[in-house]
Amino acid sequence: MLRDAAVDIIMKRLGNNTDTSLRDDIINEMAFVQETILEGGEFKPWFMLSEVSSVNGSASEERLALPSDFLMEYEQGALYRYDTSADNPWVELVKDDIDRLRALYSETEDKPLYYALAGDYFLLKPTPDAVYTYKMRYYKTQTSLAGTYGDAANVENAWLKHASDWFIGEVGAIIASQYLQSEVLAQRFMEQAAKGKLRVRTQHYAREEANWTRAMGDD
Repeated sequence: MLRDAAVDIIMKRLGNNTDTSLRDDIINEMAFVQETILEGGEFKPWFMLSEVSSVNGSASEERLALPSDFLMEYEQGALYRYDTSADNPWVELVKDDIDRLRALYSETEDKPLYYALAGDYFLLKPTPDAVYTYKMRYYKTQTSLAGTYGDAANVENAWLKHASDWFIGEVGAIIASQYLQSEVLAQRFMEQAAKGKLRVRTQHYAREEANWTRAMGDD
């Protein structure tokens, strides 16, 4: 679903509202909801997961900048040093506390084996003694919908493709309660958001469980 089509649905569900200025207010709230409520929430659906990302680090530099769209590490993934000279090129780096790592390795330079996450960087230890390639998957921000009705940002991002019911419900609840001050309409949108979130959660966990083979006694 394109952004402006979602705006049109919200306008219709607000009693066939025809206030053209409200359309841009809805788009502004879309950007807020996506960045703060959805992508800032604790639950990260499958469609927020990146492909394998690859970046080269620097020799004698412990810092490795996070991708610009980085939100959170993937709980079933890791940061890997990709070493083509090894039999298994995927060398998994172990996450640890940076103070402990710095105490252990001080100024040592070698092939990194550990990392910590601090601010906008991965911190690698030992400090790399050469240029290495690092690979990982991570949860990432989705395409922004910010703009004005009818502009070039009228696109379908992952939220509108996979979770339009949840997204529309969250946005509609804000518009109904804070712009139109209609608690009746707001409640309807909140109910839609809750149902949409449950649907996405259910689909997310079903995808995780599909094709797993479990032995007797497994949790």
